[in-house]
Amino acid sequence: MLLQQEYKSQVSLFKDTSDEGIWDVAPWIFEIGENNLYKKWEDPNVSLKRCLIFETKMNLQDVKTHLQQFIYKKIDGVTFFNRFWDAKILKQQIERFETDELLNFFDDIDAIYMKEESGMQFLKIVIDKRNRHSKQLVGEETLFTQIKGEVVTTAETDSKKQTRKFFTE
Repeated sequence: MLLQQEYKSQVSLFKDTSDEGIWDVAPWIFEIGENNLYKKWEDPNVSLKRCLIFETKMNLQDVKTHLQQFIYKKIDGVTFFNRFWDAKILKQQIERFETDELLNFFDDIDAIYMKEESGMQFLKIVIDKRNRHSKQLVGEETLFTQIKGEVVTTAETDSKKQTRKFFTE
């Protein structure tokens, strides 16, 4: 609820799906804007542990549409939720992705950041020139300083700067 109050540009990942009715437990996508950085990371009700930050030029609706294709997974004719929106789960999935799955997931996503379990660092995952995932550690202060300096509104997406998305449960 704190994030929903802080970020005015937001959408449930389940919007326009058959599970739209469970919005209260659905993962949400929040757009981080230049003047819309969350200042209350120390609040005990907010944690980045299992959240993802996507760096992309897509607007909020396009991010939602892109990610919705990964919500459901069919195994032996039975449909399951694929909880990729949980950083711990996505990290494991990325390790096992075949090249085509990796490229499909990262389509129009420049980087994904997830909080490391130890310390104040984020794991930055990108696709390298060989179409493999590449990882590096980025400090929390560096990440949010970059966001503040580089973020543009969705109306300015045709500029060279990049929009970052905050994705959480």
